[in-house]
Amino acid sequence: DRRSLVYACQSGNVNIMRHLVIDKHCDVNAKDRWSGYTPLHYACEKGHIEIVKILTNQPQCNIDAGTAYNDRPLHKACEFGNVDIVHHLVIGKHCDVNAKGRNGYTPLHMACLKCDFETVEVLTSSTECNIEAKNNDQDRPLHLACKLRNINIVRHLVINKHCDVNAKGRNGLTPLHMACL
Repeated sequence: DRRSLVYACQSGNVNIMRHLVIDKHCDVNAKDRWSGYTPLHYACEKGHIEIVKILTNQPQCNIDAGTAYNDRPLHKACEFGNVDIVHHLVIGKHCDVNAKGRNGYTPLHMACLKCDFETVEVLTSSTECNIEAKNNDQDRPLHLACKLRNINIVRHLVINKHCDVNAKGRNGLTPLHMACL
């Protein structure tokens, strides 16, 4: 039953979730009719790493399923600061680290928006991570980090990852402009 599986994923009940997935063969990709969330979205949002591991170990699990706003499970893990899950999905399962969700945000945009340095480090450790990805406003992750004045993320993106400090975002603004606003 989809509702029982969703409840187990939200509440972190590993035993019930394992029973539903392994013994009862519940659909791990079943989507909520309105939000488009799968059980994996809920587990990533709530930070239940053991449940995430069980779900992603199912061969049929779609780790890149999009919601109604096209957010992926990785977006949810980044939005709620669940760095262990981010690591598992990016490094362990090689999910799409550049997937665009609501407002064209990649997971890196989301981590910068949340000022989550650890998550930024994990995401940018992937050779697949596009540090220059643009959101719907043409802003790159560095624009968001500068706007929020997160010096650790700015330093990491500029010094360690060599982001383009002259890149133009919304209204032609550079990251320096964003830092001064």
